[in-house]
Amino acid sequence: MLSTSLDPMLEQAIREYFTPIPHSEVGSRVANLISQFPQNPSAEFVPLLCDALYYHRQWDGVAPKPQQWILRWAVEAILPRFASEDLSEFWNRLQSSHEPERTAMELGLELLTAQHALEHLLFGLEFCRQHEARAKIVRDLEKVGDSSVLPRLFLTYRHSAEHDWALGRQIERALRSILDRTDVETARTLLRSSHEPYEELLRNVAKPHSDITGLLKVPTDLKFP
Repeated sequence: MLSTSLDPMLEQAIREYFTPIPHSEVGSRVANLISQFPQNPSAEFVPLLCDALYYHRQWDGVAPKPQQWILRWAVEAILPRFASEDLSEFWNRLQSSHEPERTAMELGLELLTAQHALEHLLFGLEFCRQHEARAKIVRDLEKVGDSSVLPRLFLTYRHSAEHDWALGRQIERALRSILDRTDVETARTLLRSSHEPYEELLRNVAKPHSDITGLLKVPTDLKFP
């Protein structure tokens, strides 16, 4: 599923990376592919990035391991160069009805998570409308466990809890997990409100995990300032 708008030279460059090559040339091939992307690539390069992910998925288990890792390394190096708002095409493909393409984009999501690219992940959470895609992003934000995402997650929780109950519950679990790994003073600062006491925001989180009843009921005490 190649993008018809790709520069033919760039498309050919991607194809060439599935030609068997000696291990000694892997480094130079990766460097050559990366060099074709500007230092600060714009949105027009995102289809090429997505196609690289798609090629990687299609050849997984077929091409020799060095060739499989070439594109993975290249994409991992290129992804952080994009501005968050330029990756809309990537998030659209993550929500694709075409299962192979959707799973190919999940590699990109994995790489963003591994690099703790929180702004990209938070942008994707706001941009995506498909439940499955948003659930994967919430899962990865919880995996990173960075407390700086707490305010945005609370806001998303407030907006999604009513119309997507399952996602709301997942976000609640992620909030509790991140707060469990965050010192109290940091949490109080992040969740501070100028017009509402922050203790109310932390009250329910302080409950022991053994309180199964509290985990099963619809929450009413998680509020965003």
